[in-house]
Amino acid sequence: MFNGVTESPYAGQVPGPESGRYQAGCESITPNTLTGGKTMLGPETAKQANTGVVFKPSTRFSANLDLWEVRKENAIDTFTLATLLANYELFKGNFIRAAAGALVQIDQRWVNAGTRITRGIDAGARTNGKAWDGVWSAGIDGAYLLEKKSRATGNTPFGASEVGRFTFTGDLGLKWKHTATVAFKKGDWSTALYNAYRAGYKDQVLPGVANGLVTPANYQQKVDPYSILHASISYRYSGIRHLTLSAGVKNIFDQDPPFAITYDSNTGAGSAWKPRVAGPRGRSINLFASYKFL
Repeated sequence: MFNGVTESPYAGQVPGPESGRYQAGCESITPNTLTGGKTMLGPETAKQANTGVVFKPSTRFSANLDLWEVRKENAIDTFTLATLLANYELFKGNFIRAAAGALVQIDQRWVNAGTRITRGIDAGARTNGKAWDGVWSAGIDGAYLLEKKSRATGNTPFGASEVGRFTFTGDLGLKWKHTATVAFKKGDWSTALYNAYRAGYKDQVLPGVANGLVTPANYQQKVDPYSILHASISYRYSGIRHLTLSAGVKNIFDQDPPFAITYDSNTGAGSAWKPRVAGPRGRSINLFASYKFL
């Protein structure tokens, strides 16, 4: 071992394709990897813009539509070894070599480098009415992603669209997501039903699957959509002023998170589920009591 480089008895040589003898040029090495932050790391900068319209023809209905865009520069990122190798001319400085030229260290520390552009539409609608001597209401708020792309450095082209596709950094570019609510209030009682929906996406293809070495049974790259329901009921107790009692059920149908192969590997924080989209908790019951000191 010399400065993180492991040398074999045939250092500097590889087997020849025909003779079986060793040839110079590609020894087996295990260089050290440098990770962490840098003292020169600076803040990310961003420009954003949005425009929208609200339509409210009556007190019982309203709708909104907003178009937005965020352009982030100097994005803080760290590059995988595959990215560094694929763009070697740009990242020569990340491959630290000894005086004789042997590779001894790879710098994978966080840097200010990339550019990310995200554009989408936020839409919502609300309505209400009277029924059974009470008031009902319904509403939905959703987001539709139009564009999400990034580039490793300022002088490289943008990569493929990240809409509906797994990425390691930043928010996951789901094509569509929404939260919908239906509620009813009568006297001191109120109840509500909530739906949270997240669209499916294409998961990461693990290296062994991509190169054909492994073919998992029933393998599917597409991660299923995630949709769960919550319900709640509240009672404002007139006997004690400002006291409200509430009960709720989260994930009514005990829905499991969709399987995501990336988080069944050593690259994730979960186990076969995606923390940025879903949660591992099943059905749960909540009880609350709140009192306002006015």
